[in-house]
Amino acid sequence: MNKIKEIVQSYARMVNPTEEQKKVAEIRLATCVECPEFATNQVGIHYCKKCGCATKAKVFSPKGMQACPLDKWLI
Repeated sequence: MNKIKEIVQSYARMVNPTEEQKKVAEIRLATCVECPEFATNQVGIHYCKKCGCATKAKVFSPKGMQACPLDKWLI
């Protein structure tokens, strides 16, 4: 799956998630917040320092667990 397609699909899921997608995103976000690569930029957007993705959308990635560049997601 190419990166642009993954980003678009992640944002689409973020805007109108199913209940299952919300639960998965919450679990993934909890993992991200504990990670040393989790950061916040000067305008308050949370992102991953490893891949550069905005965390609020990244946690909705259709790519699955392998979307985390550090393989920390368990779901």
